[in-house]
Amino acid sequence: MVIDPLPAEDPTGLRGQPGITGELEAHLLELAKKDKGLREFMHAFPTPKNVDDVWNPVRGRYRIVDAWAHLYQMLRFAFDDVNLAEGKDWFKPFVAAMCAWQECEYRELLGMPPALEGPKTESWKKAMKMAAFMEFVLEGSRFPDLEWQERGDEIVKEQFRETMSRLMAERARTHR
Repeated sequence: MVIDPLPAEDPTGLRGQPGITGELEAHLLELAKKDKGLREFMHAFPTPKNVDDVWNPVRGRYRIVDAWAHLYQMLRFAFDDVNLAEGKDWFKPFVAAMCAWQECEYRELLGMPPALEGPKTESWKKAMKMAAFMEFVLEGSRFPDLEWQERGDEIVKEQFRETMSRLMAERARTHR
């Protein structure tokens, strides 16, 4: 949401990774009306009349959350919770996965096409896999990225089955 679209520079290095486009900034005002979490966050500020009225608080919140995330990242070194093998630590892939998942949620809310490749069902499965990364981090897995790579598809299949069963049951109830 705070990544500028091309051709602007992306200091995060996230734009262009799967599911991350930098296209959401132009839709901030609409998102502030449609997304419950963002709407609640914006309730602490004057009612937004333009994109800047949303951009400034969102950018401020991003900077605070980014600072906390990097503080926790540095604490991981103190507790020997990092993988020093080049390119194998989980922090950056985790951040990218969470950003891709959130962008997918926002794009769906806005009626925008998915940013993850494939038909809609497949792009949603990819987004669900991105979201599943959080489970392995919260479980305290030593290498959550490895757990995610090895078990992420399995979790998505379970969640997809459960979601489809729930939707079919709801549809059956409404068509009685």
